[in-house]
Amino acid sequence: MTKLMLTLESGFKEEGRKRRCNWVEGHWEDMIHMGILDDEWAAMHRDEDRLLPSPYVRSE
Repeated sequence: MTKLMLTLESGFKEEGRKRRCNWVEGHWEDMIHMGILDDEWAAMHRDEDRLLPSPYVRSE
Protein backbone atom coordinates (compact mmCIF):
# COMPACT_ATOMS: atom_id res chain seq x y z
CA MET A 1 0.00 0.00 0.00
CA THR A 2 1.39 3.39 -0.94
CA LYS A 3 1.71 6.39 1.37
CA LEU A 4 -0.88 8.19 -0.77
CA MET A 5 -3.41 5.38 -0.31
CA LEU A 6 -2.89 5.38 3.45
CA THR A 7 -3.33 9.14 3.59
CA LEU A 8 -6.56 8.96 1.56
CA GLU A 9 -7.90 6.16 3.74
CA SER A 10 -7.22 8.36 6.77
CA GLY A 11 -9.64 10.95 5.42
CA PHE A 12 -7.20 13.39 3.87
CA LYS A 13 -8.03 14.98 0.51
CA GLU A 14 -5.69 16.00 -2.26
CA GLU A 15 -5.60 19.80 -2.13
CA GLY A 16 -2.95 20.44 -4.71
CA ARG A 17 -0.34 18.88 -6.93
CA LYS A 18 2.89 20.32 -8.24
CA ARG A 19 3.68 18.26 -11.29
CA ARG A 20 7.15 16.97 -12.08
CA CYS A 21 8.86 19.01 -9.37
CA ASN A 22 11.21 16.40 -7.87
CA TRP A 23 13.88 14.47 -9.74
CA VAL A 24 14.19 11.12 -7.92
CA GLU A 25 16.39 8.23 -9.02
CA GLY A 26 16.27 9.15 -12.69
CA HIS A 27 12.63 10.17 -13.05
CA TRP A 28 10.29 13.04 -12.22
CA GLU A 29 7.81 12.81 -9.36
CA ASP A 30 4.87 15.02 -8.42
CA MET A 31 4.55 16.74 -5.04
CA ILE A 32 1.06 16.17 -3.65
CA HIS A 33 -0.34 18.48 -0.96
CA MET A 34 -2.86 16.75 1.32
CA GLY A 35 -5.16 18.19 3.95
CA ILE A 36 -8.13 17.50 6.21
CA LEU A 37 -10.50 20.01 7.80
CA ASP A 38 -11.08 19.93 11.53
CA ASP A 39 -14.79 19.11 11.15
CA GLU A 40 -13.99 16.24 8.75
CA TRP A 41 -11.48 14.85 11.24
CA ALA A 42 -13.94 15.19 14.12
CA ALA A 43 -16.72 13.48 12.12
CA MET A 44 -14.45 10.51 11.45
CA HIS A 45 -13.62 10.16 15.16
CA ARG A 46 -16.92 11.08 16.82
CA ASP A 47 -17.80 7.45 17.59
CA GLU A 48 -14.56 6.73 19.41
CA ASP A 49 -14.59 6.48 23.20
CA ARG A 50 -11.94 9.15 23.61
CA LEU A 51 -11.78 11.98 21.10
CA LEU A 52 -8.26 13.35 20.82
CA PRO A 53 -8.24 16.93 19.60
CA SER A 54 -6.57 17.77 16.34
CA PRO A 55 -3.42 19.84 16.97
CA TYR A 56 -4.70 22.34 14.39
CA VAL A 57 -8.13 23.01 15.92
CA ARG A 58 -8.35 26.42 17.55
CA SER A 59 -9.70 26.29 21.09
CA GLU A 60 -12.34 28.88 21.81
